[in-house]
Amino acid sequence: MLGQANDIYDLEIKLGEIPLESFLYHSRNNDFSRWLYSLAEVELAANVRALRDEDFDSPELHRQHLIKMIKTQRMVRQKGVIVNFDKDRFDPDTEFLKIGNGSLGGKARGLAFFSAMLHRNSDLLKQFANVEISVPQTFVLTTESFDSFIEHNSLEELVKEDLPDEVISDHFSRSEFPEAIVSELTVFLKNIDYPLAVRSSSLLEDAQFKSYAGLYHTCIVANDHPDNECRLSQLLYAIKTVYASTYYRAPKSFTQRVGNKTENEKMAVIIL
Repeated sequence: MLGQANDIYDLEIKLGEIPLESFLYHSRNNDFSRWLYSLAEVELAANVRALRDEDFDSPELHRQHLIKMIKTQRMVRQKGVIVNFDKDRFDPDTEFLKIGNGSLGGKARGLAFFSAMLHRNSDLLKQFANVEISVPQTFVLTTESFDSFIEHNSLEELVKEDLPDEVISDHFSRSEFPEAIVSELTVFLKNIDYPLAVRSSSLLEDAQFKSYAGLYHTCIVANDHPDNECRLSQLLYAIKTVYASTYYRAPKSFTQRVGNKTENEKMAVIIL
């Protein structure tokens, strides 16, 4: 056996790896279309089944055309959709990913809404032929990850204490992430090779008439070190920095001033 595909992303990858002779054999026997039908990919399966060798100048062009068809189908389906991150089935082309079942926070929720609106109203953009409007690939650690981090390191009491920001920062920088989160971020980073912005997305952030804009930290990660462990360490430190800013004096004071409770604030993090 040359390979096995569990979903259409796997099939897209395997199509580029198998020998051309194997591709032609399965294509001529309609194996690809039958497999797609079994996944209820009816429209894609029908279009694949209609392809013939004589439609292309070479078998390789046939293969590349099929790969492009599958990728296009995947990208269309993912637009405007928030996908739960699965480290065993991670698709690097997914536009909006999240870890955990908690809240996305204010900022991430706004990005998700804007992404969905762009998808639903894509026809309106056709009048701007030379303008591309899009939301960058977005990866969110929900507030569930924040809760896990706080509990894992017994940091619950910090929210009640009036400590200098540098002391809060030191507590967070010396803390460790639960292994499950580290494992998922490791897989994510292996497939991402561009600079990253690590941004806050708290529950109270971007609240109407009570904006917390500018109170929480943002970090930029170059993400270009040749050592994957170093890149991971830098990303984890950036997330800790954003987490720590949740308990800094400025946001605590603002929270009290607008009548909210500091203990109700939780932080999601956006990685762009």
